[in-house]
Amino acid sequence: MRPQQPTGSAPKESIREEGGGARGYGGRVFEVETIRFASGRRLENLNLKNAKEVLEAIQPVGDLPVFYTVEHVKGRVSLGCFKVWFSGSRALVRLHEHGEHYVTDPALLTVQADEVVFDDDTEVFTRRWSETVTRGQAQAAFSHWLATGGRLESLAWS
Repeated sequence: MRPQQPTGSAPKESIREEGGGARGYGGRVFEVETIRFASGRRLENLNLKNAKEVLEAIQPVGDLPVFYTVEHVKGRVSLGCFKVWFSGSRALVRLHEHGEHYVTDPALLTVQADEVVFDDDTEVFTRRWSETVTRGQAQAAFSHWLATGGRLESLAWS
């Protein structure tokens, strides 16, 4: 018998967990959570064995709002957690590595007074334009982190 979902929460999907979950991947796994906000809220959880599978699984569609959390785990130890919120043409990126790092665009010359609105799991929040990067920069930073575990040097990390 399946356990009941708590009242008010979306059912979680568990996809691609063949091979016994994390144990089937030599103890390493990427835990991926995706929340899409277009036409309602859709939550998806995946356990994937490598960076290629992660990139295939999370393709942002157009400029729709979406939130990704990808945690690289070995056994019970986090090797890093990459979070990205997409809103229109902008993105907010955070990288947790035993501390939290925010990314900005060092080449941003235009001072925008505007704020960018992002959806989170339980709330809507805003950030200054200068605290965000383009979707393309966020995707490049994410791909680089997946491939190397490091920060993309063309962006400024706090």
